[in-house]
Order: sequence, then C-alpha cells, then structure tokens
Amino acid sequence: MDPSQKGIEQFRTAEYATSTPLLKDLYEYITPQYATDWKVIGTLLGLPMEEQKITERDYNKVVSCCNAMLEKWLEVDPSASWNKLLNVIQSPAVSNNQVVEKEAEAINLLSSRVAMINERAQYSVDEGTWPPDQPKEYTPLVLIQHQEWRTKEQDIEMAQLVQTGDIDSVACGQLAPIHRRRLQILQHILNTSTVTKKVAEILSPLEESNGQKFVLIEGAPGIGKSSLLKHIAFQWGQKLLLGMFKLVLLVCLRDPNIWQVKSIHDLLYLFCEGDTKATEIATACSDYLLANGGKDITFLFDGYDEFPEDLQIESLIAKILNRKLLPYCGLVVSSRPHASVNLHGRTSLKVDILGFTETEREQYIQQTLKKEPYKIKEITQYLQHHVTINGLCYVPFNMSVLLFLHKNGFSLPKNSTELCSYFICLTICRHLAKSGYPLKDTITNLSTLPEPYNKVVKQLAKLSLEALNHNKLVFTFEDIEAACPSIVTTPGGINGFGLLQAVEHFGLTGKTITFNFLHLTIQEYLAAHYIITDLQQDEELSLLCKQFWSNLHANMFFIYVTITKGQRPSFRKFLSDGDNNITISKKFLRDQLKCLRLYRCFKEAGKMKCANLLKMQKYLIKKRLG
Repeated sequence: MDPSQKGIEQFRTAEYATSTPLLKDLYEYITPQYATDWKVIGTLLGLPMEEQKITERDYNKVVSCCNAMLEKWLEVDPSASWNKLLNVIQSPAVSNNQVVEKEAEAINLLSSRVAMINERAQYSVDEGTWPPDQPKEYTPLVLIQHQEWRTKEQDIEMAQLVQTGDIDSVACGQLAPIHRRRLQILQHILNTSTVTKKVAEILSPLEESNGQKFVLIEGAPGIGKSSLLKHIAFQWGQKLLLGMFKLVLLVCLRDPNIWQVKSIHDLLYLFCEGDTKATEIATACSDYLLANGGKDITFLFDGYDEFPEDLQIESLIAKILNRKLLPYCGLVVSSRPHASVNLHGRTSLKVDILGFTETEREQYIQQTLKKEPYKIKEITQYLQHHVTINGLCYVPFNMSVLLFLHKNGFSLPKNSTELCSYFICLTICRHLAKSGYPLKDTITNLSTLPEPYNKVVKQLAKLSLEALNHNKLVFTFEDIEAACPSIVTTPGGINGFGLLQAVEHFGLTGKTITFNFLHLTIQEYLAAHYIITDLQQDEELSLLCKQFWSNLHANMFFIYVTITKGQRPSFRKFLSDGDNNITISKKFLRDQLKCLRLYRCFKEAGKMKCANLLKMQKYLIKKRLG
C-alpha cells in the first residue's frame, strides 16, 4: 500500500468517517492521487456539470481543478463527509471518466424525459375518461406516520377509528369528551404516531444516508394512494421534492410491461418512450446506477396490491424491494393494507392515508365546481342533510364520484354502494349518448339496463368476478373479446360502455395496449352484481364459504352485503353456519376482526340490529383480551 493510500485509510475510522473533511487534508491525501479523475468524482458527489465546466474554464491544471471541485463540494453539500467521499473514490467508475461523463449526460436526458412524463400524468385530464372533473390542484390528505409496527389489537383500534370517518378529530387531536371510547383510541394512536398533511415530512427517511430509505404508504380503496404518488413524482420534476435524487420513477405495478422486465436496463428503457437513443440512454443510466448502488434514484411503486403474488417473490421489482439490486435506492410503495404484510419489517416508515378533513373536502368541492358556483351551494346543503354520505366523503374517490354525479344532474346516493352503482349507470348512459346510441330513459340500476347492453354488462360482470378470484386486474383485448364476445358487436360496446379504460404502454417490444376498469372498486361492484344476479344458490354459498374472509375479496363482499341487505338465503346460511336457530355463528362472533368486518357490512346495509349485536361482541372480546 503506497503512503498516500495508507494515509487515506485513517479517515475510515469512527473518529473521522462521519465528520466533514478539512480542505488541507483533501489537498494532501485526495488531490495527489485522484486529480486526473476530478470530473468523475465531482459528478458522483452530485456537483452539476455546469459547475464543473466553470471550474475547467477558470483553472488550467488538473490539480487546481480538483482542489476547486473539492472546495465547491464542501461549500454546497451540507452532508459532506469522509465516508461519502471514500465511497465515491472506490467506485469502479472513477477509473474511467469518459464513461462517467457519458452516463451523466444520459441521466440528465432521462431525468428531463421522466419529469415530462410525471407532469403529463399529473395534469392530463380528458373529458372522455375518468375522472373528468378532477381538479388539477393537489388537495392535501391526512397522513399518519409511525415507525413502530402496531399490534393486532392496535390495528383493530385504528380500523374502528377510520370507520367512523371522523378524520377531523385525528387531524386536530381532539374529540368531544362524551365519546370516551373513541377518545382512548385516538389518544393511543396520537401517542405512537405523528399526524401531518405535509408530504415532505413522510419522505424524510429517503434523505438519511444510513437508513433503509423505504416508505410504505397504506390506505383503503379510493383513499388517494395513486394521487399522492403522482403528486410526489410531479413535485420532484418541479424541483420541489426529493431534490437530492437525479431520478424519481413512478412505476405502476399493474402494468404488464413492468412484470416482464428482467434488468435495470429494461426498466429504464420503458421510460425512454420510443426515443431513437433509447437503448443507449438506458444502458448508460443503468451502468451508472449499478455502479453506485442506486443512491441517485427513488422508485415510487404504485399498487403493490395489484402486483401478482408470484412476482412479489421472484422478479426484478422483488429484487429491488429485497435490496438485492440497487441497495441504496429510495423506495416508496403504496398498497391496500392486506397485500403489503410481507413488506413489514423492511421499511423505515409506515404511513396510513386517512383522507380529507372537512377543510380539504370544502377545498376539493371549490376546485372542482369553481365554474358552477351555484352547484357548490347545492352540494354543501346536500351533505349537511345527509350525514351518512358526508361521512363517506373523507375518501377522495367517493368525493370525486359524488361531484361527478352532481355536475351531471344525476340522482344523489344514500350510501357508498349506491354511490358506486349510480356512477356506473351514469358512465354507461354518457358513453352510449356520446357514441350516438342514447338510452330512452336514464337508468339508476344495472338490472334495468335494456338489451343488448345488459348482455355485455353481464359478461363484464362475470369477467370481473373470475379475474378477482385470480387477482387479475389488467386485460388484453383478446381477454376482453374472449370473455365478452358481445362487446365487439354491440353498438357503443367498445371499452365496456366507458367502464374500461385503454392504457398505452411503451414496452420492450414496442407499444402495447391493455385494459383495466376505471377503478378497482368498479370491478368489485360488477363482481358482486354477478354473484347476486347470475350465480346459482349452491354456487353462491360455495363462494361465500371459500372467499368471504379473504382480504382480496373483502370490498366485493362488503358491496354484496350492502346491496342485498344481508338477506340472501345463501348468505344467511353461511352466517349461521347451517344452524337455523341462530343469526350469526359463534365461531365468527369469537373473532374480533371478523366481527369488525361484519359490523361494517351490516351498518352500511342499514341492519342496525345485527350491527349492534356485533358491536357489543367486539367490546366483550376486547374486555376479555384486555
């Protein structure tokens, strides 16, 4: 080992590793050995290319340039440390500055392209697609962040609180003294968590050099998970968030092209969108990221619950999540809670999205209906007089659908299931009218849809159920055509009367088009509709016994119970476990999570006798456990 290298090793000790280097030490130990690589080192330390060009212009000798670069680094980087510098000079890239310059240029090109993609995703609103009335401005959500994982009992407490829709209480940390039980739940959550509406706060773990840099975002259907990730991606492009990363990629995990990628190069290639130099850019960027362990990139993985289970175990995405590839990259993953259990323990922060407070609901209404102020007054009065619906509007999807119905003069709902049903009916009516086949009468119930349209919807509903049973949310045109043969021949049937959206992807083999329902809740509603209208009683009972407690089917069966008021013979037989003398089997009553799920179903269905029985049972179990 030569003397200069021997001298450098002293700065790896605990005494120096995290400290800021002194200029005299840099001049003595770094410049003599690495002066010719000063551009490479500067690039890897994050100094802009423009800054390096100025340095090169002002100084003739490489020694002077290296000293100036190191001085500038200490000036602009508040996290400058020996540890950071020594990791950089050990990079394989330091030995080949021409490659690094090429890679830096490719990273800049891809960054610009990705920023444009993110902006398009944030602001592209097409009147012919869902959601046609979404405001461009981001509306803040209530976010609860906690680093320690909750116990099963604490998760139940959280579910009970969210179920009330009383998000304002969480946001301000206050409850009326008369609600003693809810006050205890709230106090426990606030004692172990932090409540915020500031997106930057939940991203703070990504800035830690030695942390896991992994944020998991969970929330109910329609609560705003995808919108939040789109907002983060857009804000990065505007240099307002995550500025320390050269790339922030928003990756939709329901995209079949993502399922097929085998390498970092393949993944980056998808974001080049047909550029003539796509292969060259992807190769240079992947080389750069692999060389530094991914420290300059953050992935926003949207919809982990929509990512096939086998790929959660073995795929490129799984390798990134397991830190087998790009171990220093930042990770933000969104998911419905039931699907992300296998990620618990790997994350540095877990965030629950609770939705809108009253203030944000008002802001969202104002932004959406700003061109029709009289409708703002009408919907505000409606919500004041319909407490149940008002309690549902903390969920952004519900709020969007309600305003969509109101803007189009459609009937307004009494519960969440009617909300979804009316939206589906209005979408079908609007689509047929736009296609030149208007219905004689506006429908508010799928069962009243006339032929030949009813036949297509039945086929779509069957497809919805079969696909849910296999956790399939994305379809090719061949899938749609095989499952719904009438869709091609029925006037206006393409895109399922507007219930399906076509998504164009740039993949490894060129452009492809896939289809998915406007929202997963739409697919779940149609699946529930098919169970009610088309399954034989024994088939229905078999499905209930097999799948009712499945997390994957939870929202579908919630819709099913709400529509039928829990009065279907098959459901009653399932619930009583075949005993005609009781309403609910004791084996369900003994399980608090099952009680909670059934309570939510019966409360939404308006069956308060059953709901109160389950509510009492929950507290008895809680008392025994306590």
